[in-house]
Amino acid sequence: MKKSTKNLVKWSKLIELIYNLKVKVVENKPIKYEELDVIDTRLKNLFDQYQYYIPPEVKMKKQNRYFAYKAFIEGKK
Repeated sequence: MKKSTKNLVKWSKLIELIYNLKVKVVENKPIKYEELDVIDTRLKNLFDQYQYYIPPEVKMKKQNRYFAYKAFIEGKK
């Protein structure tokens, strides 16, 4: 996950939701399952973005290696 304003806002919103649930617990208010589910899905989405992020430099290296390999094979024909 690249550090950007968009991703920072996503994390901040998730932290805000968790904080609101903590306040409800302290005030002895009931917590709905939907609130927990929203947090869970947001967290899973953010973690997936973090886990499967490939920097553009690495993508270019892989692509360039493929083109070099393809040129090498076609050169033999």
